[in-house]
Amino acid sequence: MAPQRLKLRVKETSWLNHRVLQVVFELLEPKEISFIPGQHISVIIGDVTRPYCLSSDCRVGGEIAISVSAAHEGLGSNFLRSLKVGDEIEALGPLGRLKLAQVHKPNIVFIGTGTGVSPMVSMLTELNHQKVQSSITLYFGLRNKGDMFFEKELENLKTLLPNFDYKFVYSEPKEGWDGLRGYVTDVVDGVIDAQNTQYYVIGHKGMVFDVIHKLVTGGVAEENIIR
Repeated sequence: MAPQRLKLRVKETSWLNHRVLQVVFELLEPKEISFIPGQHISVIIGDVTRPYCLSSDCRVGGEIAISVSAAHEGLGSNFLRSLKVGDEIEALGPLGRLKLAQVHKPNIVFIGTGTGVSPMVSMLTELNHQKVQSSITLYFGLRNKGDMFFEKELENLKTLLPNFDYKFVYSEPKEGWDGLRGYVTDVVDGVIDAQNTQYYVIGHKGMVFDVIHKLVTGGVAEENIIR
């Protein structure tokens, strides 16, 4: 089945930090789409496409958002940086096998780096809508506080979801940081639970590979690892 073609209008653009650009689109055709948190759209740029995960609430009709690393030079980054409010573009979607599970384990652990956390925000928003009772923890790997983004959204989710907590893991922390240090892969050994936990792992390829290797070696079934 061919993916749906979308006509979008830029509603808002904002830099979440020095690297991450958020673009909110109004849906023109069709007026609404249905997506599962974790899925992405492929933005059409000339005769090529670039995939970007959706970070928005899947229950809010009429608009979608992407939050992407766009400070570097590249076809997709340059295109997104050039967008202005009112510009119209086309995309394909929703697409992708990465999806929030329909059945939840007693514990849910999210492990993400960089903009890999973007679809996790959409997932966490949906878990809040569902009032899921699982214990939910997000480990967010960054270099230091200067790379931080989505803190306000995560803090809001923590207020709404009393069973949710998030922890930043800094690989190059600045003086005064008293939180978790090192790489986000370092936390895996302490959260391995082969029976009662579901894992979402999204981010840099090397990190994803290392985390999955640790989880599988620790006895976690691949069906409980979503990436």
